[in-house]
Amino acid sequence: MACTTAPHRNPLSSFWVQNPIRCPKPDAPVDGDWGDWSKWAPCSQIKKDSSNDGCLCRQRFCDRPSPTNGGKKCDGISVQVTNCTVHGQWTEWSAWSACSQSCGVAIKMRRRTCGNPAPSYGGHNCVGPERDEMYCATNPPCPVYTRLPIHGHWSEWNSWSECSSPCGGGIQTRERRCDDPMPQYGGKECIGCHQDFRICNTHMCPEHRKSSPWTPWMMVNFTKDGFFQQRFRAICRANVVDVNDIRLGHLKKEERYCLEGSSGCSDPGSKNIDADWSEWSEWSSCSVTCGTGVQYRERTCDIPSLLGNGAECKGSSRIERQCELPPCDESEGWDEWTVWSLCDYRQEQHRQRKCRIDVPSSKYCSGASRETRLCVNQVEGVEYGVGESHAAEEDGIHVEHVIVAFIGGLVTGLALGTFGMYLFKQRKIHDLPRLTPRGTDANLYISNTEWKAARPLTESPLKVPQKEATIKRNCNGTLTRNLRTPLYSEESYCT
Repeated sequence: MACTTAPHRNPLSSFWVQNPIRCPKPDAPVDGDWGDWSKWAPCSQIKKDSSNDGCLCRQRFCDRPSPTNGGKKCDGISVQVTNCTVHGQWTEWSAWSACSQSCGVAIKMRRRTCGNPAPSYGGHNCVGPERDEMYCATNPPCPVYTRLPIHGHWSEWNSWSECSSPCGGGIQTRERRCDDPMPQYGGKECIGCHQDFRICNTHMCPEHRKSSPWTPWMMVNFTKDGFFQQRFRAICRANVVDVNDIRLGHLKKEERYCLEGSSGCSDPGSKNIDADWSEWSEWSSCSVTCGTGVQYRERTCDIPSLLGNGAECKGSSRIERQCELPPCDESEGWDEWTVWSLCDYRQEQHRQRKCRIDVPSSKYCSGASRETRLCVNQVEGVEYGVGESHAAEEDGIHVEHVIVAFIGGLVTGLALGTFGMYLFKQRKIHDLPRLTPRGTDANLYISNTEWKAARPLTESPLKVPQKEATIKRNCNGTLTRNLRTPLYSEESYCT
């Protein structure tokens, strides 16, 4: 009996099992079997347009054992290939999509993917667009869309502003806006005004009184034995907010006759009583409702106490002090500033703004309506700022101008009237009889001097009834001084 070879022809095998039942046949068929795989090694694939892209390959052989005597060959592959570079290829285009809209300009599109095959192991991506678009040429034109107009409506009125005057009639304002909603798409603007006004604080202001000092005694007419003197003062009263708003309304005149050489009219030591100040009034309210303003208080000179050549009151009748209130919002009520003008011949620029409020008050449109600044040339790389800007108020006639013009006209009228009276009485001097005084002194404010003329005592030397009366200082007849004198003429001018 012959021995079989060692398993797998391994010479290191020390023993193996043999079938002792029957003897092997040397011509019996032996089926083939695979040996072990070799290690992976670089290799190249050979196909069209592959450009010898690299792969990894390994192989095995059908030699354990090899098929003999008609035995079966090994089943399977003898070579394995992996990591071969695969370049991407496009799939077929999809069908066209529907148009993006059913009218007007629209587009439709189709797609494809890079997956036939997809690129792998460093393969190239597909070249070309993934998406294709084209216009829909058969779409009808879209109908014209017009939005409905939205008409404007007013918002609610805001609250009334503060009254512009504490008494004597002021103005309050309130506003609304055309934004509830705003007019759009050709809608109509709101009908009506965006501002509303009403009168407020119509109650009468408290009465204030002012009086000017008496003018010096002025000679207006001469006779053979004496002369006439007159003096004037203005007494004014009115219901106004501010005592400075009072205007002249009542002119008082006094006239007396003085004997030539008597001391009653000219003696400075006989009756000289100085005027005196009244108590200071309370501080007024601040002149503004915001920002920095002014308060004042006043006192009056007791002119009726001034007698003879007494001294008038010395010092100021009004003092002022600064008052601070919360800062103003200067932009409230103003339109935007215009752009700066070109430089004028003075090398200045100007800009302006307008007040939207028809009746400006201390609350609205505070600040200047016009600004001026110097023109400064700019050098490259350096910026210059305007060093100073000054504001100019709008031109206009102020209350102070009217007062000064009125007083100037009044003084001129008084001077002309005095001169005319002087000329008138000069004509009558020649008709007056010679007056003969008796032994009493002619102190017109102290004694009751009597006058005698070369005619019956029942007739006055001046052809007018002589009377003894108390001098009245006010138009309303108030007695302010119990001084009695022969009074030939007393006149009051009341307006």
